[in-house]
Amino acid sequence: MLTPAAIKALEELKAAVFINQVSRGRMVDPVPDSAPCHPNWRLFRQAEWYLTCREITHAADALNTYCQSILAEALENTPDLWTKVKGSFRKEDDRKKVIEKLRVQRALDGVVRQIMGQDLGTFWNAEMDLIATLRNKIVHQGGFDPEGDIPKAIEDCRQGRTVLPPIEHLSGDIPLSVDSAGRLEINAGTAKWASDHVSHNIWMMDQNWRAHFGIPGARYIPKRVSFSASGSSKTRIFGRGVPLPTNGPSLVAPSQKLSLPQFPDYTDMTSPQDIECARVWETTRKDLHDFIENYCEEIGSQISGLRQTIPGRFPFATVLDHEHHLSYRISGDDPDSGGARIEIRLRQRDKIPFVTVWSDQTLMRDFEKCDLAEELKEHLRDCIAEAVSNQ
Repeated sequence: MLTPAAIKALEELKAAVFINQVSRGRMVDPVPDSAPCHPNWRLFRQAEWYLTCREITHAADALNTYCQSILAEALENTPDLWTKVKGSFRKEDDRKKVIEKLRVQRALDGVVRQIMGQDLGTFWNAEMDLIATLRNKIVHQGGFDPEGDIPKAIEDCRQGRTVLPPIEHLSGDIPLSVDSAGRLEINAGTAKWASDHVSHNIWMMDQNWRAHFGIPGARYIPKRVSFSASGSSKTRIFGRGVPLPTNGPSLVAPSQKLSLPQFPDYTDMTSPQDIECARVWETTRKDLHDFIENYCEEIGSQISGLRQTIPGRFPFATVLDHEHHLSYRISGDDPDSGGARIEIRLRQRDKIPFVTVWSDQTLMRDFEKCDLAEELKEHLRDCIAEAVSNQ
């Protein structure tokens, strides 16, 4: 026997889990035997993150909705309960007002969870607080945890009380971590863990509340969820907790960084303007190379090719006779793409140096100040971003 609030929460969560399994299964086709990874691994990375986040947040929201609904029923059936919980609500709200808010989920979820898990000492496994924190990181912070709340919540969960955990999670493992950039590391296994724990907690908790507060219940007959498909249909269902094939090709870094070619000897120049222009070229050239190298490292890309040419006449008696050209090949996370080109030309106008930059995806642009100003840096970032994202 379960209360209507529990039945509603469990049915909604079961439907969300099922849709999640079918969604994963529908988009995957077998990987060719000779392929090192699935050709749609980029799509699968995005889809795995999206589907995992949706199931986790749905589980947490099902818990929040159930808690508010069952507390409303308990306050309605047992008026004396009000004296134990009224201190958690606004002073101007009486019992009737709080019941109205709870029935439309207008009370604060954190307050209600504290009443359930701490103040009243009902059945409440420690995983519920971790799942609620995880949900808030996904919904309110885009899946990032810059404050380090998740590692602390995991430790609190391990130190907390878990009574009668789901039979599939007796080991106590928590499939959740945070990477070095503060982004949650989650997948279908995390989603299954969250859904299983919430379903189990609602079921067990409901037995306690229904009996103790005299809340009417009904026999729970789960609704059947299924799909039908023709023999030629690719629609299938993924096993619970099985993530999409998100592994991409291995990005092999060069054995050593590509060095900037040596700057030519300008001993034949005699004009101070020529010498100064060449000096600025040399300084700017090194600054540009260091910036590109550092930014590629920062965003997880690499310089897979570097070529220097000097269009013009040799020997270099004057800067009027030649220019410096640097051609970079930038590779993202797919080594088979071949990378994209970014071109830099160090030029002069009346022996006043300037820079021209372009790429495979961006227009040619001149920068009159031949130095690494912020405007030039931002343009290079745009060029590199376009190069990587269009591979």
